[in-house]
Amino acid sequence: MLNLYPEFKFSKALLDSAHDVYDIYRLLWANQTEAFINLNGRYKGHSTYSGPLTVNDNGVPICIVNLPMLNWGFNNNRCRIKWRCPHYKDKSQCPKQQVCSPRKYGRVIYTKPNWDLRLFTSTPRGSKPWKNIYARRTTVERTFKRILVDHKIENARCRSKKRWFWQATLAAVNQHLDAQVVILKPSILSDIGLLTISKAT
Repeated sequence: MLNLYPEFKFSKALLDSAHDVYDIYRLLWANQTEAFINLNGRYKGHSTYSGPLTVNDNGVPICIVNLPMLNWGFNNNRCRIKWRCPHYKDKSQCPKQQVCSPRKYGRVIYTKPNWDLRLFTSTPRGSKPWKNIYARRTTVERTFKRILVDHKIENARCRSKKRWFWQATLAAVNQHLDAQVVILKPSILSDIGLLTISKAT
């Protein structure tokens, strides 16, 4: 993609779990593209991070009372993620307040993506912002399904690239027309006589 479209800047890459390998993360990191990749269950236990922090599968640090810490944003200047105590609003709720941190602000931990690009993502994996961004990927899957399955491109019997292109173009046009029909509502279709014709046929 980078070679095909050098004029475009890809800020995010939304990929499925088949791409959950360190080489993909390194490639995206080198091109300043944030990775949104679903974890592959078969790849558990292969993390390269072996630091002093205890983290869960989503790269969230676990405090000494075994609670996930709260994400406090990504610092672009220092390229690190800030995490705060889960009891920062009311430290009296923490049974190990004095042992952990007696400061009023509470315990703060920083993680850096380059420690483990798979674990410490800029947007924490599993968080609401991460899920909202990753949900956009389903629109691409639906588009492929609409073109390949619903419009029979997958079963098309043609050999030339021009015919493939023509059929894919027609499928894309029909897909946009379907969306317009939903927006226009049946009342508009009846005004121009299309709804009556479709019922008659």
